[in-house]
Amino acid sequence: MFWNAAWNESLFLVSLSERLMGTESDHSLRELTARIRCEIAEQIPSPPTGTFWQFRLIFMDRDGDQVTRHITYQSDLIRLHPHEF
Repeated sequence: MFWNAAWNESLFLVSLSERLMGTESDHSLRELTARIRCEIAEQIPSPPTGTFWQFRLIFMDRDGDQVTRHITYQSDLIRLHPHEF
């Protein structure tokens, strides 16, 4: 058995996404939000105050050579700085 942290994280995100779609789990929403917020913070170290963001879960189906996209979840607007009023 091999340890692959990036692959494990990817599988966990897929699992959270599936649970969020299926049951709108608060736990899954919090976990996804926290992980996305960390990614944003790494890419934009000093974002302006009053910044909001939003995420979507998009599932893709292939039918022959056609690919269709379905937005299966769209979050509310989320404050980038959670303690900001």
